Amino acid sequence: MSTTKIEKTTTTPATESRGVLAAATDTARRTAADTRERLESAMRRVGQAGRDVYHAGIGVVAAADERGRTLFHELVQEGEKVAERDVARSLRSAGERVKALGERATSALGRGVQNGLERVGVPSQREISQLTQRIERLNAKIDKLSA
Repeated sequence: MSTTKIEKTTTTPATESRGVLAAATDTARRTAADTRERLESAMRRVGQAGRDVYHAGIGVVAAADERGRTLFHELVQEGEKVAERDVARSLRSAGERVKALGERATSALGRGVQNGLERVGVPSQREISQLTQRIERLNAKIDKLSA
């Protein structure tokens, strides 16, 4: 016959405390591991968010640069159109002023030449016309007398 020995387990407060302590330690380790994993995951997400913000910032600068260049070229083209219109308008205005100056200069020159000719005794066109009419009348009288 075999004898089976049945041991009687007695639990003491110390044994119970060790069991509770072991369970609490195990729970604390699992909680710490879980917390560490969540913290590491959160740190990865924060790191990724930081990289995303950095890349977005670079994207903003690149887009602003590209759009800025495009806008700059558009503004240059618009400025050239306005300048061409202004130049054309200025040329027309200058042409009108030059024409008016030319007319005044011609008139003044004509008056100056006429005054100068009168001073030296050269008859005016009106005086020459009057003399021509007078000569024609005298020629007509001579022709009558000789006929």
